[in-house]
Amino acid sequence: MPKYKPMLIAFDEGSYNRTIQTANDKIKVLNQAIQWAEKHIVVFDKKKYSESFTRFFTTEYYESNKSKIQLDIRIDKLLELVGINIMELRTLEDKFNSIDAQLDFSDGVKPIVDKTPFETWTSSSEENDKLRMGRKLIEVLDACESFTKVYPVSIQQATSNFLQYDIRKGKYFVNI
Repeated sequence: MPKYKPMLIAFDEGSYNRTIQTANDKIKVLNQAIQWAEKHIVVFDKKKYSESFTRFFTTEYYESNKSKIQLDIRIDKLLELVGINIMELRTLEDKFNSIDAQLDFSDGVKPIVDKTPFETWTSSSEENDKLRMGRKLIEVLDACESFTKVYPVSIQQATSNFLQYDIRKGKYFVNI
């Protein structure tokens, strides 16, 4: 009996792209928050800033301006005195934290998206055989289309949905 080796059945590219878009949206929110903060301070560590926008901002603002202030004053009172309303920053922080995505800060800011949850693999040698047969049948159907019109619904019915047709992509796939 041949040794079983998993074969890739399908990759859900649509869901993968949506996940990347979600991570990119999170990066956009981070960039908006950095733009807001850089009106008053310098954001030198994006990773540390992403952990808590408001805490980082208030700490850095106080550290950069405490020499100008001769009084021992709380940071929220200082921000109020100089007219800085951090509610917009808090709103951006809430939006940032609500987006479920991982970011990599090692070389700029990039999304971290693992492809494995979007892949479907065979789980037995029998499924491997079905997949090979289905792919051969798809090759034959594609070759036949150069001579005649092949109706995907009829193919699905004739194969009891062993082969299915993705209308969006215009391709057959093996249903395992």
